[in-house]
Amino acid sequence: MICYFDGQPVQLGDSVDFDGEPATVMEIIQTQEQATAEGLPEPMVGFQTERLGAVYQAPSDRGWDGIILLSRAPSHI
Repeated sequence: MICYFDGQPVQLGDSVDFDGEPATVMEIIQTQEQATAEGLPEPMVGFQTERLGAVYQAPSDRGWDGIILLSRAPSHI
């Protein structure tokens, strides 16, 4: 499970502060097998930002601690 720096799990639809940019979690690639199938070197989270577009960040990357959960997407039951 991929978690934010504060330990909360990353969930699809989360609204975050992506190092000063508002963003939404659009994809979570949690395993190495998923990453390999997507052509990525390691598990990552995809974020959609207005200014930067789609951005992928690995929890192991420098700067992961700059991604802050602002709110959860409403759950659909």
